Amino acid sequence: MYLRHDHTYSAVELYKTFDLDKLKGKGKIARLYKCRDKKALAQKIFLRYLYLLLLDMINGDKIFYFPSKHLSCIRMAKVSGEKFKELRRKGFFKDVDFLKSDFSGYYLVMDYFTSTGKKLTKYIAVNKELRDIITAKTNQGYKYC
Repeated sequence: MYLRHDHTYSAVELYKTFDLDKLKGKGKIARLYKCRDKKALAQKIFLRYLYLLLLDMINGDKIFYFPSKHLSCIRMAKVSGEKFKELRRKGFFKDVDFLKSDFSGYYLVMDYFTSTGKKLTKYIAVNKELRDIITAKTNQGYKYC
């Protein structure tokens, strides 16, 4: 198992087809986010939502289920044993105290099912701030479900 990035999207790419006519008014929210452009405002609000969602999942050990026909979710995944040792040698989990963490590490993943019913799991890359929070909790002996 290797942690790799299969797909990455920027906020600009997510909003290429966004219908700006559905976004009514700017007022206080636009001033709060310091935006004049409706598309930039929508992007900033969405990115803030994602940040708060991931922070809640990391701090509160929550699972986010997508409202979709096929069961899909974002959750914390555990890697331990030989896989943990292999990934640590490759540079992952280098700040994790392997004794306190019981030779295990955690990272965010998205699980989803294809239309044929096959389950796929994709690694979610996070910024250094969120990665440091995960590492600190792991080093304190916290175990995610």
